[in-house]
Amino acid sequence: MKIDLMMYVPQQGKLLAVAHVDTVKRLLYKTIKQKHLLTTPPGIAFNCDKLVEAESYGIDFVEVTVRETGDIYSVEYEKFDKLGRVINRFQERQKLLVLRYWNHLTANGDKTIGKAIPTPNPEQMKLAL
Repeated sequence: MKIDLMMYVPQQGKLLAVAHVDTVKRLLYKTIKQKHLLTTPPGIAFNCDKLVEAESYGIDFVEVTVRETGDIYSVEYEKFDKLGRVINRFQERQKLLVLRYWNHLTANGDKTIGKAIPTPNPEQMKLAL
């Protein structure tokens, strides 16, 4: 069963599903824009309140898909919980796990285990040239 984790998003002025729980797969998942991958330090974060809510459904895994590239980052929830650190971001508490702990599957099938490297943003590549 799919459970939507809802949160009021002030920038859009409405209640949105910011993440989802698949109770059969015991999976917390969300899709993000590439610009929402953290850069300092490189990582992925979840709202702490939404993590507590997801825990109540007995999750074992966390998965994040990057909309623009199709890249998938995944990690065991126990590792996310143990190695993640709480930060204050956008006036809310979030738990951040740096990318080196995530498994990374690129859209073309390349896989790194526990050593995720983000796919470069094409706009950033243009600036580098």
